[in-house]
Amino acid sequence: MSEQPKKRKRRKRLTSRFFKHMKKFAFRNRVIAPVLSAAVAGFLKVLFKTYRISVEGRPAVGPKIAAFWHQRLFAMIHHFSDYADPQKGVVISSSVDGDFIASIAERFGYTPIRKPRHSQGNGVRLTKEVIKLLREGGGLAIIPDGPKGPPGEVPAGLVKLAAMSNAPVIPAGYSATHKLIFPSWDRFILPLPCSRIHIVHGPPIFVTNGSPEQVEMKRLELQRGIQEATAAADRYLGQKSITPARSRQKSRDPGKKVEGPSQ
Repeated sequence: MSEQPKKRKRRKRLTSRFFKHMKKFAFRNRVIAPVLSAAVAGFLKVLFKTYRISVEGRPAVGPKIAAFWHQRLFAMIHHFSDYADPQKGVVISSSVDGDFIASIAERFGYTPIRKPRHSQGNGVRLTKEVIKLLREGGGLAIIPDGPKGPPGEVPAGLVKLAAMSNAPVIPAGYSATHKLIFPSWDRFILPLPCSRIHIVHGPPIFVTNGSPEQVEMKRLELQRGIQEATAAADRYLGQKSITPARSRQKSRDPGKKVEGPSQ
């Protein structure tokens, strides 16, 4: 057996480790991290100005939870920052990457609400922060299948949050005419400069109580709603749907198989 494939694999592994350590150093450094986040935010604001954006079904001002897939979060996060709500929150993980993303989100007018790494203890604090923001008339952007899947699935916790806050959940999605498709777990898309972008908001979903039957019914309804909004945006621009790559995590839906990427 040739040694070349082994050498290439080892070189790739070492390169990956090097960039991983460099990223952690940059994101944690008190001097570099703010400069880097300002540069990234500035670049994104310039990039967003090149897009030609059309919107379908923009929701009314007031407390709401906007839900969209991780695959389509790029343009949605920017669009949601333009909502006229008095406060705009976004749930971001408590990680090194999350710290950097939170600093960028603040530059777009968001209030970052940090998601604990473990469900024990701090999950109560997160829930209280979210409910406080919604009851004060703010809006919340949330990615149900982020940050690592399973792709295209809504967790029951999101529906329970909607029941506790009495805020409607708005399923949403977007499509773009020209984009990069990354070889990630969900095949994340990045619209290229000067692309046309169409954003679709589905009908609001209200959760009247937190009973197990109601939560499961509304969970599936929201899941379908996000899928339909995303598909409608693709159809509007004449784009093909993008099937996520196979998830490393077990599906939340019994009997559901997570398909591999379409060709």
